[in-house]
Amino acid sequence: MEKDKKGKIGKYYLPFLVGFLSIFISYVWESSEVITLSYRVNELKKELISLENRNCNLKVRLYRYINLANIDRIARQEKGMVFPRSEDILFLNTDFKDSKISSKKPTSISSKGFKRCLEKVAS
Repeated sequence: MEKDKKGKIGKYYLPFLVGFLSIFISYVWESSEVITLSYRVNELKKELISLENRNCNLKVRLYRYINLANIDRIARQEKGMVFPRSEDILFLNTDFKDSKISSKKPTSISSKGFKRCLEKVAS
């Protein structure tokens, strides 16, 4: 009879032990995964901050390059460019039948528009 009791207890003891060990191992594995992922999240947060700073710097550089005042300054100071004189400007005839290049003086309307353009660029 005692043997039967021991056999019945051992019969239930082994599956209980295997179940407990599998739960314990899965808990340890899950905990290690959580720790690994938390480190990865922190690394990604640092990388995000770095990328946001770089994006901000690139936006500042882009603004510097598309700002007309800076383009004008770079063209004049670094590249040595100057505005053309009125006699150096050629006006194209916009008649599509006879497209000719003319070197005539601009009409008063065109010169006014050109002067306004120069004033806008200079300001």
